[in-house]
Amino acid sequence: ALCLTEDYKIFSWGNNYYGQLGIENFSCNFDSTKNEPVEIDFFKKMRVVSIKAEYYNSYCVTSENKIYGWGSNDNGQIYQETDQTVINAPRQILLNEEFSNIMITMKKSGTHVFACDGKLF
Repeated sequence: ALCLTEDYKIFSWGNNYYGQLGIENFSCNFDSTKNEPVEIDFFKKMRVVSIKAEYYNSYCVTSENKIYGWGSNDNGQIYQETDQTVINAPRQILLNEEFSNIMITMKKSGTHVFACDGKLF
């Protein structure tokens, strides 16, 4: 699970099998569980304005319109420049252009859509 606070902090908790908690030095297996919310340190100096989470992946958008993702990377859905199947720390998702209006939608099947200024990715 993810939570975004009024002061733009992200907290995560639950199972971390796919690295979906975004806690860099926390192991990724079925026994890796956080029962209490833990702040994701990666975003301490950023202003996060939107979050999305599902079973395999988590995403957020910052006030600078940057998209970050973490979790399962089986199909390169987080970071395509690696063969890692688990990304357990947030990575910026690079788009070919800059956008001002970003919306993220997700389905449990692993389909992720980024709507940026009316364009779909």
